[in-house]
Amino acid sequence: MVYAKGALGGLAVQHYRLKPEVAGGFGPGSIVDRSVHPPRVSRLDYSVADWLGDCIVTAFPTFLLLRDTARKIQAMSLTGFEVAEAIVSEAGEFRDINPDGVLPDLVWLRVHGAPGADDFGVTGRGELVVSERILEILVGDGLIVGSYTAWLSGASQEAV
Repeated sequence: MVYAKGALGGLAVQHYRLKPEVAGGFGPGSIVDRSVHPPRVSRLDYSVADWLGDCIVTAFPTFLLLRDTARKIQAMSLTGFEVAEAIVSEAGEFRDINPDGVLPDLVWLRVHGAPGADDFGVTGRGELVVSERILEILVGDGLIVGSYTAWLSGASQEAV
């Protein structure tokens, strides 16, 4: 595997902080409560501006997966998430950037797990933390633009 698997400076690495591709933002069909932080989203319309092919994308504080990637993850005994439908629409510039482009088939990844304890978790700052099992799937399905770093359970992660 390409990423640091197993150890980092003598410490076991089992979870990773993931920064997914930002391929768009909230579309007009989204319902977002911005009176709380992070904002609470009850309906997600992801308006794609330019998708570069990653299997996971984001618009803070939400995450979306390609439907095929979501199916693989759902078939395993993993924790800290549920999958829901999302509206996926074209942003105004989508056709200008991608004249022959096709919108990705995305579903909403609703994360409710504890970072470092579950396979999917979100920090208090809204950062996605995934287990090594999840990272293997994401890298295999296409994590081209997104990035990840080791997330050490028990360390002070909120200030990093």
